[in-house]
Amino acid sequence: ALKIGSFVDQSSLEGVRELFCSKLSSTNGGAQWLSVVDMSDRYEEMWARDIVVDSQDNIVMTGNFIGTASFGSVSTIASAGNEETYDLFAASISSNGDWNWAIAGGGQESDTGNAIVIDSDGKYRIYGAMTGSAAIGNTMLTGTGTYTEYPLTATITSSGSWHSAEYFDHSGDVSMTISFESPTISTSLTIPFK
Repeated sequence: ALKIGSFVDQSSLEGVRELFCSKLSSTNGGAQWLSVVDMSDRYEEMWARDIVVDSQDNIVMTGNFIGTASFGSVSTIASAGNEETYDLFAASISSNGDWNWAIAGGGQESDTGNAIVIDSDGKYRIYGAMTGSAAIGNTMLTGTGTYTEYPLTATITSSGSWHSAEYFDHSGDVSMTISFESPTISTSLTIPFK
C-alpha cells in the first residue's frame, strides 16, 4: 500500500508543510521506505492531489505547491508566484522510494494539478486549473481574464518532460466534458462554467 500526504515540519517556526510518500508492507503495515520532499523556507507548502502507478511501478503524482521543493538530488523546482500563490507540479518516484523526476508549471497567480491519468501512448496527462496565465514547459498559456480560473490539461513524457499543454477559455455560459477510459473504467464528467 502507498501513503502520500503532507505534514508540518515541527522544526520550522514558519509553518513549512512538506510532502511525503511511503510504501507500507502488505504483511505488517510497517513502512518499507519513506521519501520526503524538502521544503526548507518559510511559508512553503506542497500538496499531492492525485497519483497513478505506471507499468514500471513508478508512482506519479500531481498537485500544487508554494516555494522551492527539493526531490532528493534529482530535481529542485520553484514556484513562479509569490508566497501566497500555488503552482502545479508533477513528480515520479520509483517502487524503491527513489525520486525519478519532478517538474513544475504556472504563473503569478494560483495554478494546480487536480488529476493525473496515463494516456494510451504512455504519456501522463494532468487535468488542473490555471489563473490568468501559466507557463507549462515551453508553452505559454494566456487567458483573457487576469484573475479568471481556466481548466487546463497538460501531457508529460514518461521521462518527465512537458510534452504539450492547453487551456479552455470559458467566456460566457459553457461547459466542458472530460472523458476517461481505461481497461476497467469508462466515465465522463461535464463541468459547467458560468
